[in-house]
Amino acid sequence: MELVISIFSLLFAVLAFYLQYHSSSKEHQERLGRLLRKLLGSTGRIVAYVIILLIFLLSFGGIYLFWTSSEPIERREVVLLILHIINVFMYGYLTFAIPGKAFIKRHSPEKEETPTDAEAA
Repeated sequence: MELVISIFSLLFAVLAFYLQYHSSSKEHQERLGRLLRKLLGSTGRIVAYVIILLIFLLSFGGIYLFWTSSEPIERREVVLLILHIINVFMYGYLTFAIPGKAFIKRHSPEKEETPTDAEAA
């Protein structure tokens, strides 16, 4: 029971924070956004990547369980297999694309911007 009360308290606190954020001025919203980005750093991206990786692994595990099962095949299992295959392709792509793009972005040489003719004049 204490866990339920704690969860509801947390939800109400988040709702109050959300309402307070949207009732504040644009300047305060921008300051809070900068503060949160500074505090969290890349934690949000890491958590999102871990969730993507877990979905990929769970779907791959679902395909493996279907493949190795000795029970008769049911329609429900076939539909789940199709969904697992879609998930494996989609989240498998993201599993490799996200770190690849981050690696390329981090190790690519910075391009120097040259002023255009309009800016130079």
